[in-house]
Amino acid sequence: MIARVKFGWPLVGAVLFGLYASALLWNGFRSDDQLRAEANARLVADSAQRAATIGDFVSERRNDVADFSDSHEVANYLVNKALGMSPLYGLNANLDAIDEMFRRKMAQTTARGEPVYARVALFDETGAAPKRWRSWSGEITT
Repeated sequence: MIARVKFGWPLVGAVLFGLYASALLWNGFRSDDQLRAEANARLVADSAQRAATIGDFVSERRNDVADFSDSHEVANYLVNKALGMSPLYGLNANLDAIDEMFRRKMAQTTARGEPVYARVALFDETGAAPKRWRSWSGEITT
């Protein structure tokens, strides 16, 4: 005959221990999933913040370029060139004023203590630099 199974305290303790261990394992896996989801959300938020920062930086550089092109010095150079002024008469003075303005702006524009611009150049409508243009290192190009 079939032996009668005795339900006693040891069996009840083993079942309770198994249920408790199962609950702990389930909670551990659920916590791991939550941690991964939070880490992914944090990475996405950090990436979005970096993208916004880079976007702001690029926007500031575009504004700088607009400031360069709309400056009084560049406008004077273009007007004098359109009027046919010779380099000896005044275009070289305009180029010196533009060079000084570029240097001043380059010195003022920094990010984290480092200069933003290594060089700023002026090109005419054909894509060529004007004659007697000072490069960023101060050398005169002809």
